[in-house]
Amino acid sequence: PAQIRQLLDAIYPRAGAEKADRFKLALGEAEEAVTKVKSGQEAVELSPQSAYIRRLQHLLAERNKLSSNSLGKDPDRRVRIYKG
Repeated sequence: PAQIRQLLDAIYPRAGAEKADRFKLALGEAEEAVTKVKSGQEAVELSPQSAYIRRLQHLLAERNKLSSNSLGKDPDRRVRIYKG
């Protein structure tokens, strides 16, 4: 199994990095939405994400004393951030 993992890592070296990049982009999008809502925009709808990333986006909104909800059905389910 370790040899297989090494082979896969050699063939697909960016698999983990691409996942990390998507994660950073999704949280960055949520941070921008928080800034927009705090600056007066009524609501911001984010791009569709996995359940795990949506949960982190909800937590980011909550920590900034904003409200959020999820809209749509998977795989197009997304978060909306707004003043609550």
